[in-house]
Formats: sequence, C-alpha cells, structure tokens
Amino acid sequence: MIVKNLIFAVLGQGAEKAISFLVIAVLAHYFSQLEMGQFFLAISITTIVGSFTEIGTSTHLVRAIASDPDEASSRLSEVLFLRIPLVAIAVSSICFCVLIVDPDQLWLYTTVAIYVVGQSSYYAFGSVFVGLQRISDRVFTGLIGPAVLLFAVPLGVWNGMSFRGVLLIYAVSSIMMLAFTAKALSRHINVRILIPSRRSVKKTLSSALPIFALTVLALIHARIDEIMLAIYRDYEEVAIYAAGYKLLEVSRMAVRPVTMVLLPVLAAAAASRAWFEFRSSASNLVWGSLAAGAVIAITMLLLSPWIVPLAFGDSYGKTITVTQVLFLSAPALFLGHSVILIANSLNMIKGAIVILTCSVLGNALLNALVIPIYGAIGAAWTTLITESMAALGILVVIKVVLRRKVELSGG
Repeated sequence: MIVKNLIFAVLGQGAEKAISFLVIAVLAHYFSQLEMGQFFLAISITTIVGSFTEIGTSTHLVRAIASDPDEASSRLSEVLFLRIPLVAIAVSSICFCVLIVDPDQLWLYTTVAIYVVGQSSYYAFGSVFVGLQRISDRVFTGLIGPAVLLFAVPLGVWNGMSFRGVLLIYAVSSIMMLAFTAKALSRHINVRILIPSRRSVKKTLSSALPIFALTVLALIHARIDEIMLAIYRDYEEVAIYAAGYKLLEVSRMAVRPVTMVLLPVLAAAAASRAWFEFRSSASNLVWGSLAAGAVIAITMLLLSPWIVPLAFGDSYGKTITVTQVLFLSAPALFLGHSVILIANSLNMIKGAIVILTCSVLGNALLNALVIPIYGAIGAAWTTLITESMAALGILVVIKVVLRRKVELSGG
C-alpha cells in the first residue's frame, strides 16, 4: 500500500512541479523581467496573505482523518465553516489594499489572489484524500489546475495573448480545480457545510492554529527574500532571484511525495504510540531527504549554466550563479521539509515555532545587510545560511523528544 501510494505521489507531484516550471519558463521567454518580477512578487505577497485562510487546517485534517477515517465528513465540514469567510476576507483585503496603494496593479493582484487562495483552498479537499490514504485521487485532482495552465498558457502566448489574459487563465485554473475536486470527493464522503458546536470549533482551532503558525513562518522564510529585493533593489532583481528559486522549488518534488505518503502513516503511529515504528520511519525520512538533497545540489552545480538559459532565456544570465548558491541549500531545504512533517506528526509544534521565528528574524536581518550591496546573490547566501540553521535546530529538538518517548515506552 505504501509503495503504491508513493509511486502515485512521486508521479503526481513530479508532474505538478514540472508543469508549473514549464509554464513559468514559457512566460519568461515571452514577457519582460519587469512583468515577471511583478508577477513573482504578487505571488509571494498573496501566498503569505492566503496562508491566513488555511490556518493550519490542511495538516490538521490529515492527522484527524488518519486517526479516525469515519469522521472525515464532519472534520471537513468544520474546516470549510472556518475557511470560507476567511477566503472572502483575504481576497477582498488584497484587492482593497492594492486599490489604495497602486490601482494600476489591481488586475494583477486580484487574479493572482484568486489563483493562490484557490490553490490553498483546494488543499482542504486534497487533505481529506491524503488522510483517507487515497493518494491516487489526491494526485489526479491536484493535476487539474496545472493541466489547464499547460494547455491554455502556451497556446495563449503563442497567439499574442497579453499578460492580463495569462493572469485570467491562472485564476480560472484554480476555480476549475476546486469545483472538480469537490465533485470527486463527494463520491467518497458527504461534502457539506454545517454549523459546528463551539466545542468542536475550539478543538479544531487548538489543533490547527499551532500548525498555522508554523506554516506562516515557513512561508515568510521562503518569500521574504523576494519582498526585500523589491524594497531594496527592483523588480528585475526579483525576477533574477525568483527564477532560481523556482528551480529549487521544482527540485522539492524529490521529497514532497514521500512526505505526503508518510504524514498519515506517522500520524497513525504517533496516535497508537508505536514509537519504535515511528522512529524507524522518521530516521529513514531524514537520511533519505539529506541524500536526495545532496545529489540534486551536486547535479545543479554542474548543470545550471545550461539549464538556466534553456529554461528562462539568455537575459537571465545572472540567475546561473544565484541558482548554484540556492541549490547548496537543497539538503537543508529537504531536511527542513521532512523535520517539519515529523514535528507535526508528533504534535511537537512549539519548539519548531521558536526555531523558525529565530530563523525568519535572522533571514530578514541578513537580507537587510546584504541585499542593498549584493542584490539577488546576497539573498541566495542568506537563504543557504538560515535554511540550514532552521532544519538542524528542529532536528535536534525532535531527536530529544523522540528519545524520551521511546525510553518511556520501555525502550
């Protein structure tokens, strides 16, 4: 079962990331660095704001449903009741702020907000599939939006579509993915929105909010470089850095499928207090993440001079060095993704929050010092330093906590 799910997850996540990258590569060849920089910045800002609609409920759903599959419909209903008002507030707030600050970018931020918040909302449904260990359904529904982009964006730009038209396609792709996924999920559970009891809401929030804090910190850590590049430099510098980071994000398909499959497994092991089984799976995940990150880092150090111009065009020459530095952080990035999953499974969030908070503050401080002088390459070195500190710090805390649980269980 695990092997089958892992195969589906690898293929699905790989396809999602590959399509996302291919579409961005097409856009980079047809539109200016100024437009791409504005686009990347809008995605960064709306992703951080959009995380406030998720409030940690996706991981909460996986853990709760993995522990009690019969309650899947009720757990989803509680989450939808909480999230739908937050989605409306987030999108309207983004549009209102942009209308006040820079009305010329209202279309950009409105369409990107719909796209990003729609994707975030999809994970509520996708998490139910993961919790039920129906990984194939999660994979197929997760490919609906990317498939729309892969078909419509290249066809549009090749026929002279404007950037505004491309942005509309992004928004529509998220709406279509949400609609089809809700329909697919309704075949397995009763998808409904009921007013839950105050006690039920309190229980959901007490589980989800610490995860939410962790998610927001991780997002800020990943996106703050682009925001500070826009503040201290310009949109072209944002595009140079974001292109390299997009490649790094694509490489995470080497570890994300594994974590998708193992989260419900680890959550179930933790719920049943099977600590020896938990420790074995967690150890394999950590070492596998480090090994995969090291292999990908070495590969990209060698191949970046060919891959970057091929993907983004000759105008992105500065992105080559940025990409090489960013990929030095691949082992730490993969490890960080894995240890956060382990921390979530252990419900050991507070320690991870403290470590990530320190890492985010360190990232912001270092960026403020190096970006005005060195630009995108300075931001890349900052990412390497702070990602490594965060991943190693959380790993140390997990080892201490897990050793204590094994000892108390009689080991």
